Amino acid sequence: MANLIIPDSSIFINAARAGLDPFVEFGAHVEECEFATCGMIILEVTRGLRFPKTLQSFRERFAIMVYIPTTNQIWERASQLAWALDRQGVVLP
Repeated sequence: MANLIIPDSSIFINAARAGLDPFVEFGAHVEECEFATCGMIILEVTRGLRFPKTLQSFRERFAIMVYIPTTNQIWERASQLAWALDRQGVVLP
């Protein structure tokens, strides 16, 4: 089974700003990795896309990725982790 990876929205955003296609880079690793997404990543990425064709392309590609639904328990755990990391001086953007 391939490793399941959820790329942070910054990966998509930085690639788009640089005129690159992040999905092409992911495609180079499909043998060893499977890529997933969630609602928050889709929201963060697509809201900043300027052109309808680019938006449609990203939506189509997100639609075929493994989708990880987020529950209240996931958000609570994320909150706990963010708090703990913050106390260690690790501030996530």
